[in-house]
Amino acid sequence: MNKLITIALLIAANTANASNWIIGVGHVDLKSSSMNVKLPGTQLAAAYKFQPEYSNFSITTEYSLISGSGDDTYETTVRLNRLNYKLDIKLEIEKAETVSIRGQYDINRGYLFGGPIYARSEITASALGLEVTAEDSGTGCLAGGGINITDNLDVEIGYTKIGNIKSTGLMLRYNF
Repeated sequence: MNKLITIALLIAANTANASNWIIGVGHVDLKSSSMNVKLPGTQLAAAYKFQPEYSNFSITTEYSLISGSGDDTYETTVRLNRLNYKLDIKLEIEKAETVSIRGQYDINRGYLFGGPIYARSEITASALGLEVTAEDSGTGCLAGGGINITDNLDVEIGYTKIGNIKSTGLMLRYNF
């Protein structure tokens, strides 16, 4: 993952025009369909936009870092000695990183986007005084749209699906 990020940043830096850099901050909710939990997080993003002159289509490479901003509880039942016990497991995002390449089509004062994404996450689970952190990674797809508030400021909503994890997010993006 670190090699991929380094290569992407070196390519972007060598071809970089300062006016094509984008930074963003937002809120994201990760939902697991298999566990019925929703984990909130704060997302920081840095991106570089490749856009040919006089074209409404562009390609953007993006790296983002997500930190947990809350937790959720997964309720399950454990059977011991023929008795059932309810067990509440608290889950929280420790850290998640994503790398994506998205195609974007500009429409008037807005845009639509979609593309592939790679994510790596660390989730902490705690119950009965014990705490475990697990790592996972995978690839998936993302889609969304945005509105240009000013020439440099956008608000966008996005949807991502990686395996049985779905996320929705709202982000404020600044274009240099």
